[in-house]
Amino acid sequence: MALSIALAAGATGAAMALLATSGYLISRAAQRPMVIALAVTITAVRSFGIARATLRYSERLASHELTCASSPGCARTSSPGWPRSSRPSGPRRARRAARPLRR
Repeated sequence: MALSIALAAGATGAAMALLATSGYLISRAAQRPMVIALAVTITAVRSFGIARATLRYSERLASHELTCASSPGCARTSSPGWPRSSRPSGPRRARRAARPLRR
């Protein structure tokens, strides 16, 4: 629980920093300075964008694992990838692979 809260706080912080630096970059770029003067700000905007996405994904993954661990039926129903029963097998699979594409 603490991990997902910390990741959510980090994602919120990265989103606020992204908002501030991107606003600064837009207003500073309107003054038409040399690109080298904006290099640090451009890199910061990229870094905060990647950090926000990564932290949000990690937070959702951690909270999902927490929810799944507390629910007794979740571990039974979840499986990596598609369940075997939904995959075609045998002759049905061969017919599907041999069928030409229709448009």
